[in-house]
Amino acid sequence: MNAPLRKYSRHKRGRGVAAAWYGIARTATIDRAGAWAELDDGGTAKIITGVTEIGEGILTVLAQIAADELGIRPQDVTIGDNDTARSPEAAHAGATRQTYMIGNAVALACREARKRLVKELAHEWEIAEDDINCSNRMVSTVDKSRCITMSEAVDICKNKGVVPVGSGSFTANHTGLDLGPGKWQRQPLAGICLWCTGG
Repeated sequence: MNAPLRKYSRHKRGRGVAAAWYGIARTATIDRAGAWAELDDGGTAKIITGVTEIGEGILTVLAQIAADELGIRPQDVTIGDNDTARSPEAAHAGATRQTYMIGNAVALACREARKRLVKELAHEWEIAEDDINCSNRMVSTVDKSRCITMSEAVDICKNKGVVPVGSGSFTANHTGLDLGPGKWQRQPLAGICLWCTGG
């Protein structure tokens, strides 16, 4: 006698494995960002970078970073010309990447612009550059024996033929993606996911 036929089933049992790599920022490539900064007439500042504002408030963050570095108010900072055809590369917007990458590029650019300004004032006042402080829209000596507005400081600098500008380029330090034995744990910017199913 023949065995009865089994009823057809749409469900099959089996085993499978799936793996995925999820890159955060530019995990597997060199990430970079650039910015230009200028202390302008009136003690204001201009920041140029190819940053993309997608609603996360990056323009406010960059104005705050620039103001802190230059010793002025955030409302004195203009973030302009975000067209990457006319500004340094900022790369893509994703997670908090822009704050870290472009924020550091802006900080470096502002430090260079401030250094140019301070160098001219130090020569004018015949003191060391380290003896000059920039804060609250004022430029003063550490001992407060001299104190002028940022606007006046910029005028002095420009009357000497020097525009207080700076550029900054920032690259994240990472080791790249290396999935060799025991190495993947050192990749803070990469996620490794493994799914296993079984029956």
